[in-house]
Amino acid sequence: MNPPTDLFERTLPSIFVPSEDEQIDNIELIDASSITSSNGVLLEHLSHGTGGFEDLDLDIGHIGEKMVYQYLLNKHRDHSNLITIKWLNQNRETHLPYDILLTKNGKTHYIEVKSTRIDNQHIFPISINQIETCLKQRENYFIYRVYISKKKFTILDNIPWRLMQKQLTCFLRILPSSPE
Repeated sequence: MNPPTDLFERTLPSIFVPSEDEQIDNIELIDASSITSSNGVLLEHLSHGTGGFEDLDLDIGHIGEKMVYQYLLNKHRDHSNLITIKWLNQNRETHLPYDILLTKNGKTHYIEVKSTRIDNQHIFPISINQIETCLKQRENYFIYRVYISKKKFTILDNIPWRLMQKQLTCFLRILPSSPE
C-alpha cells in the first residue's frame, strides 16, 4: 500500500520497517513553543477561575485549539489569500466533530483538536460523531493531539489507514452506570 499524502501535497516522511516489506508514515510532532498570537503575546496559560473540572477541561480544550489555530495561521501566512482557516469554537463550543476547518484549492480539511496538560497522555476519548466523520472524510480528517505543558502537538492524519497499519489502535471503556 502506498503511503498517503498530507494536505500540503508532499509525501510524508517514511521509515523502513524490516519485519514488513513496506513503508509506514511517521506521525508528525510539531514544536509550538515559538508560536505567538497575532498581538505578539505567547500563548496564554491556563485560567485560574473558580469553575469546576468541566470548566478546566473547556479551558484546556480552548487553549489547545488556539495553539493549533495560531500554528496554522503562521504556517500559511504567505498563502493567506489561497487558504481559508476557520476556528469554529473561537467564541463558543459548537459541539461539532471537528474544531477547525482549513480549505485549500476547494478541498476542506476537518481538524479535531484533543488537548491535555499531561505530557505522556496519549489516550483520549473520541465521540461517535468524530468516528463517523473520520470514516467519511478519511484523508481529509485530522486529529491534532496537543500537549499544552510541552507546547507541542502530534498530527494524526489518514486515521483509518493508520488503524489498518497498526500505528493507532482503538479502545472501548465501559463506564459505570449512574445510580438512580
